Amino acid sequence: MVALIHHERRHAVPTACVFVLAIAVCIVALPPPASAAGTCPLSPEQTRKSVTAFDKLASFITHEPRCVNCHGGVNPHIDETGLDPEDPNAPPSIVPHGGDKQPRQIGKNGEREIPVGCQDCHNSMAPPTGGGKSRWMTAPPFMTFLGKTPTALCKQFRRQIPNAQEFLGHLWDDNGKNNFSGTAFNGDRGLDAATLKAYNVTIEKPRLTREAVRKLAQDWVDAQGGRFNGDEACGCVPDGWLLSYDVEIRGDGARGSGGGSKFSWTIDRLYAGRFELTRNGVVAKNPAEFAKMSPEKLAAMTPQQILDLGKQMTANMAGIWSPGAPESPINVVINDGTKSFDHGPGEGDSFEDVTTTRTYKGANVDEVRGASYTEDRVANTYNVSIRMRPTGKRPLVLVEESAEYTRSPFGFGDKPTHETINEPPKREPFGQLDIPDVKGLLENGGVIHHTVDQPVNFVNGALSFDSGWVVAWPLKPPFSDLPQPDRLKVRVTYKLTRLE
Repeated sequence: MVALIHHERRHAVPTACVFVLAIAVCIVALPPPASAAGTCPLSPEQTRKSVTAFDKLASFITHEPRCVNCHGGVNPHIDETGLDPEDPNAPPSIVPHGGDKQPRQIGKNGEREIPVGCQDCHNSMAPPTGGGKSRWMTAPPFMTFLGKTPTALCKQFRRQIPNAQEFLGHLWDDNGKNNFSGTAFNGDRGLDAATLKAYNVTIEKPRLTREAVRKLAQDWVDAQGGRFNGDEACGCVPDGWLLSYDVEIRGDGARGSGGGSKFSWTIDRLYAGRFELTRNGVVAKNPAEFAKMSPEKLAAMTPQQILDLGKQMTANMAGIWSPGAPESPINVVINDGTKSFDHGPGEGDSFEDVTTTRTYKGANVDEVRGASYTEDRVANTYNVSIRMRPTGKRPLVLVEESAEYTRSPFGFGDKPTHETINEPPKREPFGQLDIPDVKGLLENGGVIHHTVDQPVNFVNGALSFDSGWVVAWPLKPPFSDLPQPDRLKVRVTYKLTRLE
């Protein structure tokens, strides 16, 4: 059996003059997009400092289990992880609920209420600093942290929290109300000692102290002048670009017919992600071109030769944008499978037929690292480099296998004429799934990059690319081992727009 898991507007161009080997060279830098629309009294420098400060806070809260698990990471109303069949607005959870599946409770007015089972287990929360008893609940879907870029999360906070002081109070003690913050830093999920032992739950405190997190939040507020200003984008949107992409992989094939051995496969995947490109710089298109330039050669040059060399070096530089955050979200949907049939003849008319089915399913949010947009203003061309292979370690792909046996009523002892044996289900990270190559576009295990630079053509403020459906090639294992491998196709699309 083949295993599918293999362990316009163009802006004016600013220039920056630098001295390289005593030669004054003007390097063309890719310009930032225009500022986002809306009212914001912050200066460009204040905005830059605010975005930088929030990136540090966002990196903590989107990766800290005590934060993200309550804000979408855990769904107590479903088994395991993934989408909620009863709530299309709920984000796909990434961590199984450690206790039993909790039924939803509907109140007299048709509104959802906090299940009694949640209160019974999570009955040992940190008490409110204003007195009373804290009540356990998870955040509603519109307050999820999952799949949010720093800019999106920053705007979410600004939209949902009226002022900076209330935001700081929420992170410290929930402003004297249900003390989720205090509970998070206790690390016990609001469970008492007996429940911790019964469910084999280990106390896990956040990797940063309460004081350290408060300082991250305070630094963000201070960068904005000590208060929230303007609209929800104010202090949240950096100069830069949003690079969004989709990679679809589909195909099916089979071999064998009649009563002999058969094998079929299906691959149906979607990888959809986005990067915020907020770091601007320059890069040499061909750094080796000037590597042999020695001081002796420079000293022997005439003034005209030095001027020509400066122009040549300028033409050899390209503007580049890259992400400011180390990780970016990606949504992944996997629906792959294989099916095989083997006919095992026995003595005489006896036989044993086996149909083995293996499926790979998953729909969730993961992370990716690494992207860039490079533009050559001299040649008016661009290129991208997008690493779309998920890097997360969470086991979000459910792998199930079953074998269905059909036997003749004689010749196999006491074995039943029909039985199905299900293997224990396994889970694998998304990154364990191989990604097929498309020569000149998608190679090296999931990197989108054009072998030939593409012409720059912004339409209505967006630079777009669509490969259409193309055959995956050249194929490597496990894809080359599949029957009818030429039926495996890939479609790559991406769009570059300004952050706003």
